[in-house]
Amino acid sequence: MAKKIHLLPPQLANQIAAGEVVERPGSVVKELLENSIDANAKRIQVDIENGGVKLMRIRDDGDGIGKDDLALALSRHATSKIYELTDLTAIGSLGFRGEALASIASVSRLNLTSCLQGESRAWCATLHGRDMSVNIEPASHPQGTTVEVRDLFFNTPARRKFLRTERTEFFHIEEIVKRIALSRFDIGFMLRHNQKIMFNLRVAEDDGAKDKRVASLCGSQFIKNCERVEFNAVGLRLWGWLGNPEIARSQNDLQYFYVNGRVVRDKLLNHAIRQAYQDHLYDGKHACYVLFLECCPETVDVNVHPTKHEVRFHESRLVHDFVFSQLQRALTNAHVSTLATVEIDAEPEVMGSEQPRNTVAPRTPQTRPSATAVREQLAGYRQMTSPAKQTQQAFIPTTNSDPRQLPLGRVLGLVLENTIVCESEGGLVLVDYHHAQRCVIAQQLLQAWQGEAIPSQPLLFPASIQCSGETLALFNKAKDEFVKVGLSFDQMGPTMLMVREAPAPLRKLDFAATFEALSVSLLTQDDFKKTLQVLAVHGADVAVKQQDRESLNRCLRQCEQLSKEVQPKPWIVLDKARLKELVT
Repeated sequence: MAKKIHLLPPQLANQIAAGEVVERPGSVVKELLENSIDANAKRIQVDIENGGVKLMRIRDDGDGIGKDDLALALSRHATSKIYELTDLTAIGSLGFRGEALASIASVSRLNLTSCLQGESRAWCATLHGRDMSVNIEPASHPQGTTVEVRDLFFNTPARRKFLRTERTEFFHIEEIVKRIALSRFDIGFMLRHNQKIMFNLRVAEDDGAKDKRVASLCGSQFIKNCERVEFNAVGLRLWGWLGNPEIARSQNDLQYFYVNGRVVRDKLLNHAIRQAYQDHLYDGKHACYVLFLECCPETVDVNVHPTKHEVRFHESRLVHDFVFSQLQRALTNAHVSTLATVEIDAEPEVMGSEQPRNTVAPRTPQTRPSATAVREQLAGYRQMTSPAKQTQQAFIPTTNSDPRQLPLGRVLGLVLENTIVCESEGGLVLVDYHHAQRCVIAQQLLQAWQGEAIPSQPLLFPASIQCSGETLALFNKAKDEFVKVGLSFDQMGPTMLMVREAPAPLRKLDFAATFEALSVSLLTQDDFKKTLQVLAVHGADVAVKQQDRESLNRCLRQCEQLSKEVQPKPWIVLDKARLKELVT
């Protein structure tokens, strides 16, 4: 026999809804805090007993609720925040579904006391989750509203037994109050647990007061190691506090992101932030930040889930790219600025140019660099930003003689994409540009491997490389050999290498492709010199992209310094007699 369809009793319907809205005591606190904020409160006090199971009391000084609205406020789908369907397309309040109070009341003993602005009498509505009947009585209360929730899940034992310990439940409540306190600096918050004040936050009106609130909730270490950021573009505003990579954590417990003041956990935004940090963090580390995204309410849909933690953007790609690009630029600028502004007077200055560049120890993201390390890194970066000038000083004769008197003469131009045409006293010289760069880099690497110093500095952005366990073993075995030529890397996990330092000729390599070729060479060649040749080929691939006259002349001067052992030479000479023979 088929079962008949019937309407659910109000209490059962509300308890089903409570299963989505009221997961634990922290969920109750979140919903009630959002109601207080929507009521324009300037001061909110939260009192908790026994982790919220015994009592949760939220008191505010907001607009209050009139006597005639109290019973309706405890009904399902009753709200003052939206009126018609079109209001859902531009929601400006935190709450709007009209489910929270009814759902909470269905699984607890709830007292709602409120006083409207300008009225002398307050009223208290009582609802104890049994028959869902509301009892309203006169009460004494200042302007605002107090909601008391006692004995959570007293009438649903199955739900109550799944609650955690008092300490765990209060931890979740504290985290929720903290998140909301970070979103509204114009509101004061007090949190007490078992009569003990956990924190008491005053209204933060200026930047200094806001920094102080962030420090009290996120820790002094965070506020000391973060950057204040603000970006405006394409109708979006992103601002807040961006933690430096040095304070990255092993868990994501210091990540706060808000969209129009609403706490969200959005996959799109999380992906954009991870991408921005990916070149700055070690594997397994999580960034720290408190960020606020403001946009037109019509461009974001918050009616996705009853908990309102998820949002959907109408222009999701635009939002993703805006967040990613702005944060990436801020992190890059902050890294360079940190190197340039760190005080270096704490240690005596080290003078002289005899120290090898490749002795700079790579710094880890958990510690700040020493003054000496910063000084050496800055010197190295200055060297890396002007390689042409330095190389010319090393290879170009200091005489004022005609360049045509030099062995390879002067550059006339680049033809056939890869051939340098030069004029010398003896005739024309044709230089294979790629072959020349490969010979030059190979000689520099070989000399470094044999003990001569080669300019080498930490990479501005360490390169991460995914590889197999067998490949990792090969590189770890040859690690000391690579260090000799200024190429430094570390194993960051069972399948990852992190390249931290490279010699000047190789700093712009595609390290993923290069290390793949190097792994083949290490596997098939016993002579490490052969592996250096592979490295030189990849370095030449990058070097030949510089085709200005200064780079071409620099290559000629370096070729003139090649040892006699380099054969065949990367050029041919067409003397005047040969040229005359060709053209007649």
